[in-house]
Order: sequence, then C-alpha cells, then structure tokens
Amino acid sequence: MLVSRHIDGAVAARAPPGLPNLLVELSPFLFSPPQLLDGGGEVEEVDRHDRCPGSKVRVPDERVELPAGFGEAFLDGVEPADLLAGEAGSVLACQAWAPCKCQRLRGWVGRCADVRLHRSYRHAQAHEPSKWAGPYPALSMLDDGVIKRVLAEALGRGGDLAELFVEDRRSTALRLEDSRVEDVSSGRDRGAGIRLISGERASYAYTNLLTQEALLDAARSARAGLSEGPVEARDLRMVGASSTAAVQVRPEDVGAGDKVAALVEADHAARIKGDAVRQVISSYADIRQRVLIAASDGRRAEDDRTRVRFAVQVVAGRDGQIATGFEAPGHSGGFELFERLPPAELGSKAAAKALRMLEAKPSPAGEFPVVLAPGTGGVLIHEACGHGLEADTLVKEASVYAKRRGDRFGSDIVTIVDDATKPGSWGSFGVDDEGTPAQRTVLFDKGVLIGHLSDLRSAGKIEAPPTGNGRRQSYAHLPIVRMTNTDLEPGQDDPEDIIRSIERGVYAATFAGGEVNPATGNFVFGMAEAYMIEKGELAYPIKGANLIGNGPEVLGVIEAVGSDFDRKEGVCGKDGQHAPVTNGMATVLLGRMTVGGTEA
Repeated sequence: MLVSRHIDGAVAARAPPGLPNLLVELSPFLFSPPQLLDGGGEVEEVDRHDRCPGSKVRVPDERVELPAGFGEAFLDGVEPADLLAGEAGSVLACQAWAPCKCQRLRGWVGRCADVRLHRSYRHAQAHEPSKWAGPYPALSMLDDGVIKRVLAEALGRGGDLAELFVEDRRSTALRLEDSRVEDVSSGRDRGAGIRLISGERASYAYTNLLTQEALLDAARSARAGLSEGPVEARDLRMVGASSTAAVQVRPEDVGAGDKVAALVEADHAARIKGDAVRQVISSYADIRQRVLIAASDGRRAEDDRTRVRFAVQVVAGRDGQIATGFEAPGHSGGFELFERLPPAELGSKAAAKALRMLEAKPSPAGEFPVVLAPGTGGVLIHEACGHGLEADTLVKEASVYAKRRGDRFGSDIVTIVDDATKPGSWGSFGVDDEGTPAQRTVLFDKGVLIGHLSDLRSAGKIEAPPTGNGRRQSYAHLPIVRMTNTDLEPGQDDPEDIIRSIERGVYAATFAGGEVNPATGNFVFGMAEAYMIEKGELAYPIKGANLIGNGPEVLGVIEAVGSDFDRKEGVCGKDGQHAPVTNGMATVLLGRMTVGGTEA
C-alpha cells in the first residue's frame, strides 16, 4: 500500500494490483497505550481519544483465512510461530520460498501457516509439523544504487532535501490476566517513507513495499506537490552511531515458555501478598527495530534497536476501597532485563503498593514542602521543562522558555540533561530517525538555561546544529522533536536527611499523569501514591493529592537533590505519535508547593 501525505493535510491512498488495502496493520509501537500502560500512573499518557494503538495480529480460535495475492510485503504478518509454543499452543509453519501450494494460502510468499488453535491454548494442529519456522530474517538493507535512484526521483522537480527512511520492525507481546494467558500477539512490519522538503513546504509518502518500483512510486507521490528545477543527490556517506545497545540474550532466541513463566512468576508473587489482592495483570513485550536513513545531502545511517518491557498491574480491594499498584520497567537490550529485575520482585512491589494505598486517608490541601521520590519524580521535569525546550515549540514562541537562553531558573544544584547515548536506557539509540548521531544535550547547567532539543528542520530555523532528537513512531510518520532520557542530575544530599528535615509535608512517590501548558508553564499532576511527612518520617498514605505549580518556578524551589539517582521508563505522546522515554532523578526537595486535596 502506498500513502502520500502533503503537510497541508491532503491524503491519498491506493494499493498495488493484487494486494488488499491494509490486509494486516500492526500496532505502530508495541509499547504504547493501552497495551502495557493502561492503569499505570508513573508514565506520561495521552488521553484515550488521542491514543493510536493500532490493531494487533491475533490468532483466533478458528483457522486463519488469507486471500490470494498475499504478498511478501506482509511476510510473517500473521505468523506467531514459536511465540505460541508450549503454554499458549503450538503453531507451525512450512518454509515455502516458491509458489505456495497450501489450500489456505496462494501466491508468492515467504512463509505460510495453516493454524488451528483450541480455546484451551494448549492444543493445536498444523501441517508439516516437522518444519518449524526459524527466527525472523534480518532486514536486507537497500542497495545504494536503489537508494540513489529513489532520492533522485524525489528531487526530479526540485527541492532542498529528499530523505528516505526504511524500517523493519518485529514485535511480540503476551498478557496474563486472572492467572491465564489472555492475549498473544506477534508481527512483523516493513516499509519506507520518503520526505521531500522545499523551503517551508514538505510532503511525505510511505509504502509497505520495499521493491524499487514501489519506492520510486512513493518518491513521485512525495514530489507531486513540489515543482521546481531538478536537483542532483550527493554521494552517500555513512554516519556513525554514537552508541550501540548490547543485547546479551536476544528475545527471539527465548522460548515462549520462558516468557510465560515470567508472567506467571509475577502473578504468583503478587497474589501471595494478601487476600485483598483482587486482580493481577502482567504483560511482556519485546521489539526489534532496524532502520536505514539516507538523504540527498549525503547522509546515510543505520541503527538496530531492541527493547524489552515488562509490566505488572495489581488491583486490591477491601471494605469498599479500591487501590492499584503498577511496575513497568524496560530497557534497550534483551531478555537479560530479568537478571536485574526478577519478575517476582516486580509483582511483589506492585502488590505492596496497592495494599498500602488501601489504608490511604484523604489528602490535605494547602502549601507544603514536597519531596519527590527518586525516578518517578522525573516525569515532572519531563513535562514541566522538557516539552517547553523542544525547538518546534520554541520557534513558534509557544513556550515559556522562548528567548530566555542564559537566564537563571534554579540554583547551582539544578542540572538537567537529555542523553540518548546512555547504554541500555529505554530511550537510547545510535542515531535518531533522521540519521543524526545520538547526543548528550545539557538543558540547564547549574540552574542556567543553556540548551534545547531539535530535529533537522527546527535546527535550521534557529540556526543551530541538530541535537539528534528527531524521532518518529514508524515509517508511516514524519519525524518530530522528542525527548529521549531526560534527567535531573544527582546531588550530594542524603535522602534520609531530606525527609528528616521536614516537619510536615508531602512525599510524592508516584505520579498519575496530569497536564501542562507549554506557553505558560502551568501544570497539574495527580499523585497515584503519596504519603504525609510528619516530624521527619513518612506517617501515612494519602489519596486524591495533586501537585499544582509552574515549570520555571518549580526549578527555583528545588532546595536539595539526593544522591540516590533512579529512572523510570514511559511512553511519551505528542502529535499523535508515541516514543519510548526515560525520566530520571534522585530524591528532590521542593521547598514549598501547592497541593490540592480532598480532606474535608
């Protein structure tokens, strides 16, 4: 399928002969809400009407019927293969690198599967059971000659820049609810997008076919609205990646039995915490994304990204009261995540959080000293400061930080950075989705605003080098300015001393989302888990607490920064796209903040 999109909003779509329109549409980003984040409070979430989860490839309780002409563009699109082995059933696939003779699949395909799954998820039948489908093949990067022809075609009527983005994404996900495997999905999506820029105008076209003709067709569609004189594409040069995530245990090499065992382990650990635990939902997801970026200015870069995430949500109830607990760690890496964070530990922590909050009292309202917990408090920096420093907002002067470079906002203990080069971090990568190497960008240095985040287009408008923050959800999306791993750097204060210094205040352990106005910096954040501090100790949990303030002003009331740095993973929503991000900080004391509450 080819879709062309002009930035003024016109959209045209058509399918090549013999291929159905949107036969299989995979989730554009596996880890976006609601698949892993529903009910979670410690990551930024967009409103449900703005979510774009897409559809998932599912194996139903009857045979999968595929139409004739199912082409190689959808290779593995409906093949769960090893994912469903063992606990979740057995799905076998025959290797067929020739015209398939199976009754349920006709046409030239790479693999085919005749699937029958029983409702028990325990029994399945498949043809040719001796031939298991192996791991997904690696992406065959496009030949330089094809790339040059496509870029030249895009620039055939002129333009300042033509850019090609190629993506190959494979993902799997499992969900355990009420101690049963309720959801299993697997898929592979490949495609390419072509962006053409001419002055302030731009157009974009994308296709899920990686043949030369399909790419040339997309290039013609991208240039349709931009007509000037022809421009020659330069020789391609490889851009080196700033970092490469080490993957010790590739998720595709781990059997489904081990993945389900992790879900079961977390489920069991949560349930044994007490009879008040009413529901446990555990989810596992992994994704491998390989990308190639090439542009007419000579840029050529590739990146190979593997991410794994595990989430546990626990609902507890007693005497008419309901409370939730949520843990959702993730990283850029493989299945070795669980060597550092055992599933049982995550399930136990989520359950303990839910059980503690059953005892919560209504939060008081007023002005209090507020202590932010390590890791989870970083979402405040992400929202109140980070978005306002994205250059696409700055160039529109729609940010409270516009034209304030060099101004002091906090004391010397306030240093904030965005760093996509951190090995293993959830938001890290080698190059961004425009081929710019990942970078460490200092936003505030000892309280003074000195930096910003940009992609190629916004960097040109502010006449500064790009910071490597051009990110996109998939090949079907244009790159936009996004944060990566955003941290308030740790300090020297003892976390326990920070709490002991408070006579009466609020300890914000976990935030539950909120809203911020980038133009004014005003924000409101709900607290999913919070405690009253009395006489230097955490006294009791509170519910219904909100933190109300202003981004630039909150930096000025940071009075202490602990040494216990931690980070939490999340998914950031912006302009209808989702991207993996990390927020980090140590224990932080805000001298005085407005807290909204429900105490009578």
